[in-house]
Amino acid sequence: MSGPRSLRLSVYYFPNAVNTPVIICPEGNTIIMKEIVLFNQAETPVAVNLYVMAGGGLANAILLRQSIDNTGAVVIPHWTVLQSGNELICQTSSGGIQLYISGTLLQGVAAGYTQPPTPAQLPDQLPPSPQA
Repeated sequence: MSGPRSLRLSVYYFPNAVNTPVIICPEGNTIIMKEIVLFNQAETPVAVNLYVMAGGGLANAILLRQSIDNTGAVVIPHWTVLQSGNELICQTSSGGIQLYISGTLLQGVAAGYTQPPTPAQLPDQLPPSPQA
């Protein structure tokens, strides 16, 4: 069973510099973040890092590493999936950042997928492309 197609997953205003989880995927669930919007209402630029922690203490996926100008906005329109226990972390250099994340919360986790032990290798030479 799943919830609505899309809903507000997270909304924050950070009056000060932060380094904090903004989403933690609950056990037995999967989250699909569909769009992330950040707005800087400070009078100066603010550096923002937004990244996924999937265990092991290292950032597993960096979604944003950018300075946002005052009154500037950044939209991350691509989908990102969080599995049980994954965290989305927001780090800012100072206050003034508004964050809005939409997506969906699904009950259950993908079953049957196993990550290959080594990355798949591409062939040394791809076949020639057909002539137009």
